[in-house]
Amino acid sequence: MANVFSSPRFLAVAGETLWAGRRTGEVVVSVEGHPFRLLSVDGRPQASVPFFDFLEPLEEASSATPRALGYLPQVSLESVPVARWEAGAMNGATWSSPWVDWASFPGWEAFQAHVADRHRKPFSSDRKLRKLGRERGAVRFEAESTDASLLRLCMEWKSRQYRRTRVVDVFSSERIVSFFRRLFDERLLVVSALFAGDGPVAIHLGCRSEGRFYYWIPAYDESAASCSPGGLLLESLLEESQRRGDREFDFLIGGEDYKFHYATDVRLVRALGRAPLAGRAWKRLRSAIMPLVRRFDAPYRGLQALKRRAHEIRLR
Repeated sequence: MANVFSSPRFLAVAGETLWAGRRTGEVVVSVEGHPFRLLSVDGRPQASVPFFDFLEPLEEASSATPRALGYLPQVSLESVPVARWEAGAMNGATWSSPWVDWASFPGWEAFQAHVADRHRKPFSSDRKLRKLGRERGAVRFEAESTDASLLRLCMEWKSRQYRRTRVVDVFSSERIVSFFRRLFDERLLVVSALFAGDGPVAIHLGCRSEGRFYYWIPAYDESAASCSPGGLLLESLLEESQRRGDREFDFLIGGEDYKFHYATDVRLVRALGRAPLAGRAWKRLRSAIMPLVRRFDAPYRGLQALKRRAHEIRLR
């Protein structure tokens, strides 16, 4: 089943905000016999869109004749149990997308027991909850908020995190900010928060589509870091997803340990088709040069800073 990044409403919002003033729409393409629904800008299919983690083929029949396309950089065609992934069953994948199959558990308590048994430690940290309550006040979870100030605060926190960790600050782009605001206005974005006392200590921006919850943009108050507010919010989101009756909880792309702590399965994400010649040439050149550049710390850090700045300028 194609994921939320191929849904018509999601594509429409992306086109109207990320390519404002351009002619945008949707197009069905075929790559190595697999059909995908993509955003089209001025008649050109967009193989990559900011914040679209990966694509999955369409299952439903389309009335449109697919347009042949030679390459997509990030797609998932299969999933394996987490044990097989940990045993090295990559099957040509470059990235992993862990997820939880709720059909494997009769209830929330069964999932808690599974995680505790798999890792031989308690599911959640009552100690950190108590500490957060002592330091900040009463703790509460809000599964879906209509408060736009939480959206703004989450993007601000995430922007600080990006700068602190020296990665591209995508939220420095007004186009990206407008994209998330429109998703929120169109009720395509689920804003959740963990509060302690009078204010939020962790916020999450996610999506829910066809029984699948997407764990997308988490952020937290740095001053509450010792209480792990992000982890506490994640466990609240997992519980809400299971009790609501979702089919699955999708962590999206990322090999972080905390995702595999809860995951039951892993989608294998890789490139599909043959990359354009320019892209292949650049990849070979970069592979040859970067090991040499990394030997010299100052030039390497300078190069990375220039790269981040150039990416941020392109996003504007």
